[in-house]
Amino acid sequence: MNAKSHALIALGENLRSRGYRFVAVTPATHCRVLDRPATTSTLESIFGWNRPFDCADVDNDIFELLEDAEALEGEFGRYKSRVRFATIGELLFVHSGFPTAEQDAVFFGPDTYRFVRLLRVSLADVAASKPLMLIDIGSGSGAGGIFAARLLRGRTELLLADINRKALAFGAVNAALNDLPNARAVFSDVLAGIDGDADIIVANPPYLVDENRRLYRHGGGELGISLALRIAEQSLARLR
Repeated sequence: MNAKSHALIALGENLRSRGYRFVAVTPATHCRVLDRPATTSTLESIFGWNRPFDCADVDNDIFELLEDAEALEGEFGRYKSRVRFATIGELLFVHSGFPTAEQDAVFFGPDTYRFVRLLRVSLADVAASKPLMLIDIGSGSGAGGIFAARLLRGRTELLLADINRKALAFGAVNAALNDLPNARAVFSDVLAGIDGDADIIVANPPYLVDENRRLYRHGGGELGISLALRIAEQSLARLR
């Protein structure tokens, strides 16, 4: 983990200590909120709604951590964070700034919350009487795998697998932020970069046909389901 990642961890811990909470909404809702005039700058407006802010709007320690993380854009006293933070209960996650237009953007939104609700129901009866190997394929922010690992407790070994290196960096940061220091972020096209079998494999794959081929949106094929099919086929052969 590099200095930028350590700065993001420190920034997240700083926000948590100040009681930061934010539920990520749809891009359409986000745009509607940004269309309204801002009143005052708050941590939620800066790191949740991703509004521009003045240097004087944040404490020096937060501003310095943004600089150390290379997560600031702007000049002449007017800035915007390149990262956002969202919460799921007590868990905190860093993800890409709004809008998520870059090909390697790390998305976090309503689909993330739907995914963790599914995981809560699906894993409710799993008794972790022994160490479990849990893999999150196409992990993005790592929210699904991290939520599942926290839910299972015990000695769960978590692998966050993605082909997006920014997602892997954010996933490692989020694992550290949420008390999973032994989680590993692994560059892997589905399971090609991972050896061995797993007890549980989870995935929240992209399911759209995106003309810009953004990694978090483009599912491949004519219907956007090519990647999801690959994940299912490879996972069935690797489950214990």
